Amino acid sequence: KIAIIGGGIGGLTTAIALQSKGFTDITVYEAAPEIRAVGAGILIASNAMTIFQRLGISEQIKSEGNVLDFVSLANHHGEILSKVDFSKIIKRYGNGTVSIHRGRLQQVLLKNVSKTTVLIGKRLKNIQNTSGVKTQLSFEDGTTAEADIVIGADGIHSAVRKHLFGETPLRYSGQTCWRG
Repeated sequence: KIAIIGGGIGGLTTAIALQSKGFTDITVYEAAPEIRAVGAGILIASNAMTIFQRLGISEQIKSEGNVLDFVSLANHHGEILSKVDFSKIIKRYGNGTVSIHRGRLQQVLLKNVSKTTVLIGKRLKNIQNTSGVKTQLSFEDGTTAEADIVIGADGIHSAVRKHLFGETPLRYSGQTCWRG
């Protein structure tokens, strides 16, 4: 029995991958009261598209996004500072980079997860080992669940990480992402 905490891209992709390997008792617990198309545009690099290809959903993702021919980085005067030609990457690795809205990607992933797998409105409150083997999950709505394996895919403010490691401060990675 596998519990995945978080119904975003990571949690849903993990559920699809586990299902593709024959695991059937998987539940994704999502804190949000509904799964909506929120977020911004993202790029899915060729290595991630290769994973989605292995899971059999790369064509669905491509149809909801745009396969990029190239990407350019320019300064505020429009002068090109660098350019990446994705045709070379496609030729070498078989997959390119796809630009897609995060919400559209999440919808594709949801379509490929068993309907009974995703439970919404399940904000994790506590994790406890009950018998040394099983893990008891408590949610803010008062419900509980038991699992053999718990996977934390609940984002930057992860409740799973907090329960395992305590309060750990976030740290700046040294990278900044600009979208335009």
